[in-house]
Amino acid sequence: MNDVSPAAGIKICLGTNRPLIGHSGVLLTPYARRVNGINEVTAIDPSLAPPGKHLIMSHQALQSDDIQSEIELGLKDLDDIFPGDDYEGIDGPDLPGRLTCEPGRFGLGPGQYHAH
Repeated sequence: MNDVSPAAGIKICLGTNRPLIGHSGVLLTPYARRVNGINEVTAIDPSLAPPGKHLIMSHQALQSDDIQSEIELGLKDLDDIFPGDDYEGIDGPDLPGRLTCEPGRFGLGPGQYHAH
């Protein structure tokens, strides 16, 4: 265990008005550029979002030191995986928190957003 190094990754949280995955497992994304898997955590615990909302979390390993580029590639993957779907960004110190950001945006961390 002395040779183990920490893993680095990005989690992008999405809020939706309807389920996008429809099950409590992990949606594997082998053809995505960066996103490795996506889960709909409200399929297990609906209290993680307000009534009628759903919390989706995408996970990706970092493949370079260019964090902004990695985020952009993850966002492009999500656009490809969920084409035409509306998202609300989830952001802030209370994650997994309440859906509080502007509609049509992804939450990337305090003050960082990307329009969908």
